[in-house]
Parts: sequence; structure tokens; C-alpha cells
Amino acid sequence: MDQISKNLVARVRSYPVLYDRSHNMYNDVVKKEKTWKLIASEMNIESICAKQKWKSLRDNYLRYLKQKSNAKAPMYREWKQEEKWKPMQFLQSYVQPKEGFPREASRSDSPTAPTGTTGVQQEPNTNSDATELLFRSFAKSVRNIRCPVRQAKVKLQIMEIITNATIAIDPHGLRDSAFKYL
Repeated sequence: MDQISKNLVARVRSYPVLYDRSHNMYNDVVKKEKTWKLIASEMNIESICAKQKWKSLRDNYLRYLKQKSNAKAPMYREWKQEEKWKPMQFLQSYVQPKEGFPREASRSDSPTAPTGTTGVQQEPNTNSDATELLFRSFAKSVRNIRCPVRQAKVKLQIMEIITNATIAIDPHGLRDSAFKYL
């Protein structure tokens, strides 16, 4: 777990209203929103980013607990995962593992079930030009931006740059019949 995540977990831990369903203010949306804004300002990030990061961490932690209870993972991997999720152990007394659907069990027992793939095979492209390689590196960089809002802003800025460059090359291109309704 990275330092930002550990910092977020520590801050959320100090506000039980965000995770303790028995807390008298747990259902108070305004109180929770103020708490998220406070945490976000302490971390110098946007509150929506803090909430989404927390949701991701919590969901992954719950997934880890579920996998751990299945006891199918090798011991060395379990130890590494346990170290990773140590900062979130305080949640164990507040979370109730959901009962799995019957189809989950049959899917996990199936040896032919795909793991982490969509079934679409992509062939490696060996004929990449410099522009394609550059944009692939941009894609990796944008994916590394943790906040979805900032990620969307970067994508929008890139799109605007490309649109402006295209218009500069062909200023009358928008008069094409394909754009007559714009």
C-alpha cells in the first residue's frame, strides 16, 4: 500500500462516522460530506478523489478478506497480502462479508473461467510508429493519475490540443458535409 493510501486510511480511521454503521451520525449525509471535505483539505486533494480512493481501498480489502477466508491462496502470498492490508485491519469489526451468490461459487470452481480478461485477444503490434508509442506512454501516464477528475481534465486538454491542431491544418474541414449539423 502506498503512502497516500496509508495516510488516507489513517485519517478515515479517526472518523468512525465514515465506516461505523452503528455510529449515531452514520446516516447523516451532510456530516459525512463535511468530514470528507476536511480529510481532503488535510491531504490537499479533492473530496471526490478521497471518497473514490477510500471506496477502492475498502472494496479491495473486503475482496482480500473474502479470498483469505477461502484459504486457497498459497501461504507466502497470503503473508504478503496481510502485510499490505495491515493498516485496514481496524475495519474487520465493522464489515460484514456479503453472502456469495450460488453462481459465484460455480464460476470460481470452473477451470475454464477466464481470470481478469474479457476474452478478447490483442495481438502485439510490432509496427508502432513514434506517434503511436508517444500516445501509449501518455495513456500510461494518465492512468497513473489517481484522481478520476484530474484524469478527465487531462484527457480533455489533450483532446483540445489535437482538435485545435487539426483545425489549424484544415480550417475549412468543418464545412465538410459530415459536419453540416454542427
